[in-house]
Amino acid sequence: MEILFEPKAGPFEKTAGIAGGLVAALLVGLLVLSIRVKYQESRYSRSALGARYRGLADAWAKKGKALPAVHAYGRAILMTPRPNAALYWARGDAWMLLKRYGQAEADYDRAIALAPLAPYPLMAKAMCLALDGRFQPAIGSADSALRLDRNMELAYFWRGFAEDKLGRLREAEGDFTKALVYNKSASNYHLARAAARLKLGDFPGAKEDIDRALRIDPRLEDSPLMRSIRQVYGDFLGTAPRRGT
Repeated sequence: MEILFEPKAGPFEKTAGIAGGLVAALLVGLLVLSIRVKYQESRYSRSALGARYRGLADAWAKKGKALPAVHAYGRAILMTPRPNAALYWARGDAWMLLKRYGQAEADYDRAIALAPLAPYPLMAKAMCLALDGRFQPAIGSADSALRLDRNMELAYFWRGFAEDKLGRLREAEGDFTKALVYNKSASNYHLARAAARLKLGDFPGAKEDIDRALRIDPRLEDSPLMRSIRQVYGDFLGTAPRRGT
């Protein structure tokens, strides 16, 4: 009868088996470490590229080159590892320069979702909605911005703009006045309040605002709003303000 048996491993074979296992474990560890290093390098390079695109986009935006800015912000958004609210609202601002209100609103909404406690994108959305003729939603967005920051002059201004368009003239005058509390040298605030006061029949108050606006920025005399005011209310205002007065 043939007896089958397996030879027992000697000390050398046992040591070789243990060493082989350790080498295999070491190789796996090195592979994992290599993957982690490559991932970190890739992540860093993407972050660096995102920062470069952000700087380029900001430069284009400052020059008023809205379309290149939009594209550069898009690349920055793709290259930035984590979603960044500021990138979305910056691209929204660039869309506004192009009067692409739908795209701007979408980017402001993304920024609001990422940073719900930031008042700026809410104010910017109010501006976007107001210029797009959606006045009641604009007021709601401005209200939300002001709940977060009661000192945000632009939120008062754009809420006043929307209220004026809806015929809520007393509220509009009040909001333009609040905006002026924070920035008395804003000529457009004075002119906007003048237009509201004219509709309310407050011609002395409107004349005072027009005079102040033109002292701050004489170029407003040739603006469409000023020409419209002269055409409609010139008789009520008496002597029209002259350039540089």
